[in-house]
Amino acid sequence: MAALALAGCSSSDVETASDDTTASDDTTTAAATDDTDDTDDTDDDTSSDEDAPGDEVAASDCEGLTEVAIADINDPPKFAYSTPRFTDTLGFYEMFCLDAEVTGYSGGIRAVQAVQAGEADLGMGPTTSFISVVAGGSEMTGFGGPASRLPQQVVVTEGIDTCEDLAGQTVATGGPGDLVHFLMPMFLDSRGLTTGAAVDVPIGGAVDLGPYLADGLAQASATHPEESAILLDAVGVDLTSLGGVAEVAPNFHYMTLMAYDEFLADPANRDIAVRVTAAMMASNRFFSDPANEAQAIELMREGIIAGDTEGVPELGYERYAALLPTTCEEGLNPEDIEWTINWAFESGEIEEQMAFDDLMDQSICAEAEAMVDAVEDLTPPNL
Repeated sequence: MAALALAGCSSSDVETASDDTTASDDTTTAAATDDTDDTDDTDDDTSSDEDAPGDEVAASDCEGLTEVAIADINDPPKFAYSTPRFTDTLGFYEMFCLDAEVTGYSGGIRAVQAVQAGEADLGMGPTTSFISVVAGGSEMTGFGGPASRLPQQVVVTEGIDTCEDLAGQTVATGGPGDLVHFLMPMFLDSRGLTTGAAVDVPIGGAVDLGPYLADGLAQASATHPEESAILLDAVGVDLTSLGGVAEVAPNFHYMTLMAYDEFLADPANRDIAVRVTAAMMASNRFFSDPANEAQAIELMREGIIAGDTEGVPELGYERYAALLPTTCEEGLNPEDIEWTINWAFESGEIEEQMAFDDLMDQSICAEAEAMVDAVEDLTPPNL
């Protein structure tokens, strides 16, 4: 845990969270899933160089499944970033001719580090963490944004009734590079709070922040809305909300699908990246369709999503389903990514300014979207 010491506070009342209160990140250890059954195929054929983007790698009858290792966040994940796992469960990787092994890592920065370390071919992690590692010299490229919009709520423990009550208290994050470590100063600055330097950072990966809040070691953090019931049930801590981070950062880009440049330089691997992006986009289109709500909630109850407390699947679907990106414009919006880059630079998280094109390859996403659009029937093969 990293602790950001709070110094000073403006007069801002704390709003009771009720359903908006949140719990800390579930940081269970990695566990891979591997569905490799041969499944239904899609309709379009490869075509000539004059065809629209994506046609040359269109999903077709699979002669075999290409293996790919994907780094994900937590196992099971939370709904806002559940797309890699749902894509696997629903059979969309197989639809796009992939044998995908999806492994959950404890914390967003850890998923990015798994790609850095060669433990996965590609992965999804916080955009801020991705920006940091590229700024630090890692030759990586982003090509998709399959997660929901920024979901975190800033929460405080019992006894903090106004903003002034946070003066001299402690904010818990997962340490430098962790998404919450980016979000807390951003939110608190918007409320007139000043955060001190990070202290008390133990050696190791990201930790579950819930026990720190429950034990009084920290009085505030940023967590997911659907987890309030889980945290109350698990460690007995009742939280109230200061508000959502998205309220002060509506253009914040949440998650990025990424790989090493060396991996993408191989045309066969680039084709894998296109197909992974297409499979995740197809999954999001299924889940964001209100007609599929009952099936989505049932899958969540079966343990795909962290937390089995009553009402959590329904709350997760209500909050995030409509926010899952189903196009490149929604998931890889240059304005959102440039805003996030600028914030990282202006806040001192990165030392040199970067441009959108330094980080992202839109052509991979464009080809993936064309591939998905070409499929006449996107019924999940495994349902």
